Amino acid sequence: LTEILSFRRLATRLFSESGIPVPDPVSNAGKAILAQKILLDQEIPFKTFKRMAGQPRYAAELVRILGDFQRYEISSDELFQIESKNQATLDKLHDFALLKNALEGEIADRRLGDPDCTLTNLASLLLSSPLPQRLDFLGKTHIWVVGFGADRQFTSQEMKVLRGLASRVSGMTFTVTADYPGGNRGALAFQHGRATIDTLKRKLPGIQIAQAASQPVEKTTKNPQGNDVKATTDVKRDVQLIEAINVHEEARYCAGKIRELLLEGQFRRRDIGIALCDKPSMPNIIETTLAEYGVDSWVDTRKPLSQSSFARTFTAFLSLCSYDFSFDQLMDYYRNGLSPLSDNVIDSFENAALALGWTTARDFRELATSPALLNDELSNRFRGNDYERNAVRTALKDVFHLLTVTSEMRGLRNGYDKSELLLDYLFSGQRSSPADRVMQRTDTLIEQKRQDSATLLVSSWNATVDLLRECRELLGKTRISQDHYTQLLLAGLEGLVLPAVPLGADHVRVGSLKAMATWPCRVLFILGATATAFPPENKQQGYLRDEERELLSEKTKKPFPNLQKDDPASQAWLVHMLLSRPTHALYLSVPSIGEDGQSYVFDNLKVKPSKEGEGLKDQKPNNLSTVVEPGRIPDVRWNALQAAQRIMRWNAKAPPTWRAAVDREGKTERPLLELADKIADNTMLPPELSSSIFLSGNGVSISLLQKYNKCPFLYFAEHVACAKERVKAEDKSNLQGTLLHSLVELATTDLIDRLQHADTPEKISEITTLWRSDVESTDYIRKLYNTATSNPSLRWYALPSSSGSIGERLRFFASKALHALAEFSQEDGYSPRLLEWYFPHSDSEPYVLHVDTLRFTLRGLIDLIEENPAGKVRIIDFKRTSKVFSWLDLSDGTDIQLPLYKLAFETAFPEKKVDELYFCGFEELDTKVADVYDNAAVDKNEIRKKLESQKRRWEPGDVDGAAQFAEKKAMETIRHILTGAFPARPTIRHADFSPCHYCNWRAACGYDLRLARNAPLPRETNTDKKKEILLEITGETEI
Repeated sequence: LTEILSFRRLATRLFSESGIPVPDPVSNAGKAILAQKILLDQEIPFKTFKRMAGQPRYAAELVRILGDFQRYEISSDELFQIESKNQATLDKLHDFALLKNALEGEIADRRLGDPDCTLTNLASLLLSSPLPQRLDFLGKTHIWVVGFGADRQFTSQEMKVLRGLASRVSGMTFTVTADYPGGNRGALAFQHGRATIDTLKRKLPGIQIAQAASQPVEKTTKNPQGNDVKATTDVKRDVQLIEAINVHEEARYCAGKIRELLLEGQFRRRDIGIALCDKPSMPNIIETTLAEYGVDSWVDTRKPLSQSSFARTFTAFLSLCSYDFSFDQLMDYYRNGLSPLSDNVIDSFENAALALGWTTARDFRELATSPALLNDELSNRFRGNDYERNAVRTALKDVFHLLTVTSEMRGLRNGYDKSELLLDYLFSGQRSSPADRVMQRTDTLIEQKRQDSATLLVSSWNATVDLLRECRELLGKTRISQDHYTQLLLAGLEGLVLPAVPLGADHVRVGSLKAMATWPCRVLFILGATATAFPPENKQQGYLRDEERELLSEKTKKPFPNLQKDDPASQAWLVHMLLSRPTHALYLSVPSIGEDGQSYVFDNLKVKPSKEGEGLKDQKPNNLSTVVEPGRIPDVRWNALQAAQRIMRWNAKAPPTWRAAVDREGKTERPLLELADKIADNTMLPPELSSSIFLSGNGVSISLLQKYNKCPFLYFAEHVACAKERVKAEDKSNLQGTLLHSLVELATTDLIDRLQHADTPEKISEITTLWRSDVESTDYIRKLYNTATSNPSLRWYALPSSSGSIGERLRFFASKALHALAEFSQEDGYSPRLLEWYFPHSDSEPYVLHVDTLRFTLRGLIDLIEENPAGKVRIIDFKRTSKVFSWLDLSDGTDIQLPLYKLAFETAFPEKKVDELYFCGFEELDTKVADVYDNAAVDKNEIRKKLESQKRRWEPGDVDGAAQFAEKKAMETIRHILTGAFPARPTIRHADFSPCHYCNWRAACGYDLRLARNAPLPRETNTDKKKEILLEITGETEI
């Protein structure tokens, strides 16, 4: 009978055979919990560890180092006795000794076993005399020790076990990979192997070397540092090198090549492996790329369990157990992907909570104990909106349940009861219990064929439940606070990773360099072989630096691992194993073109051309392929329909035969979904339906006509399909603009009221001067701000955190704008006459457009209408940004608002004539300038400069010409809408001012900067366009 066992499984087998009782082992997570408990103990005189006790994974890292102490048999006494001139090192070793003693004591007190001591206990058993009778079979057993001594030497524990086995078994055979039987001669990759042979000869006298390699079997090459590195030169193995223009094309070439190998029928998926160099984003890139090419894969990236939705939700729940949790922590619980509430309910609740100021745990406790207060709040907020009110009540019901559970958690005084309550909470049996949510989410993920995500979710659930059960026993009835308990649990959860479990028997395996170095495969792809990633650079040294490890090894005379000392040989071994692992073909790729940044291993594997002649040095190696963006010549990246369609979309050089083949295949049994941009480019409604929708409204909004001309699809999404993003109570540019409007309107209303009894120019000037002095007063603007933010839609800006930051800036904006506008108006004797004038007005003639046989009444809202004593009228429209009138935009139909306002006003007041049109924007502040909030002179105010600039633009007859053209453009726009044409073709004059930049529907229309529709219109000047428009209007008038 042959058994394959690791050292620990061998220990478990022998202890079970001997009948000696073995205590239950504590897990690594359990050890981290105990270590965290010790670190928080104020009675233990740590010198340095307490400073970082709250850092993530700190306790788990310390436990890992303590495990190294156990494996190399370094005792606490040895740590105490080490001498060093570096006081920081002495303090650290002192703390390690204290932590080691305390942790061993905690484990012993609970009568548990330390898994790091398993091999020590096994060695003691094997060296005991007499040996238990049940282990007599060892005398007839021959043991093979395989797979050690390659990337590291045996630990002290392992050597002790080997000596014990050597004294009991009939024979032992060690297989060690080395180029020479010990000594320092040979390649760096086999340094650990040779050192292992030397150690075995020293520790096990009489050992015989059955076979030794008299000559190195492979050629030695040099890396830039001069270290020897083995590079495989087996002529039977095909070595191909690929340099790609970027990581995406590198991944696509790899996926296309794998698909080609599979279609040829010589390989199964399980015969192929992909090794990824150390790049965080590469696993996701290769996973999605392989899926696009239809290659089933198993991406073994050892994901932390903390990335699962359950782990995030559970961690957020622990934060809610604090008495004074914040609203952000509450929303983290609901937004982490495993909420008991629907997204719509969460959205409604978040909006209401922010608008009504429910931002602390105390606020929710008051609501829970005051039903009358809650009813009043909801009634005032959602008058007539039962859906929103019910959604908020549903969310509050769950919040109140959380308050009850977390209050009960805080009321329990020991770790056992707290862990028991958490287990009861997880398995509560209710429909929306965490267990039920995990099962539902797992089923959903499996249905969506996301087996890896389902495995991660279930593994995190199992690990958390196991940890709680272990924590219950570890902490027992010891008194503990809630914050302390939360810290202990988080310490245990940190460091847990998803075990490597294959998703199927026949999948392409994707893993790290280290994982794939020992994976048997026929074809291996190594991606990302840059100079810094292959071999990988030295990792961070951790909490025990290399010089401190060297000191430990020197003082204790034990081979304590040292990253700086051992890593070069380990890296060389890793490279050797990866290059020699595939039996058929090796593909090594780098995401850059040219020798800069390429690994020295990549360069050493290049096969130079065999022919001699001039220019040979500059010729391309025979086994090197260069991958750029797809062009005229197809390659392996074109080997899947979905990929080929993507390539054809942007590749104008693609052969017509390929394009025809892709179009033909796309119409077969499994047609792919049409691209979003193509659907949006041809958005059409039946004219009858479009007309009925357009005519059903109460008049035609001028701003909506402008929106159609900016982008017909945007108009369709918001005003035909009535799609909308949820309104969230947060700082947004449009809400800031609304608030600025309100401030200016309130101040202007105040001025109009004051001017009601002014009957002379002198009186008007006097009142306006007094009003201007008030505007410059902070108290005056703040009173207006408080009035404006009493509006429910702007109540978020009334919160102290918003009012003191964003509010201060907005108040300053408004003050500067009012100051500049007052100065500008007083020069020509203008004063406000109408504010927020809405048309059509019941007391005046409506402004009507006749489009073919239909009549359309236009509607709009004019911010400010001013008039001077001479009867001249001008219209001013407030904007959030410093916009000015543009003849180019008028030509496009995106700036017809002010000219149509003029016609609407003159229709309502035939005796009046509007001669000037202005946009009044708000100056953007450079917050990096120290004196940005000073009271600058009016002539230095940018708002004033913009107004003066616009004034100089209007020449006699310009306003009338612009109005006539705007009316014509409005009629043309209405005709287009009535036809039902809503293509996604935005009007873009400048690339920096595209309406797509801030559009909510970019995903729906398939926005891509490379699309022809997103290119700016041909460059023109305002002057030329003005002449063109006025000539056009004049020509029509003469006819």
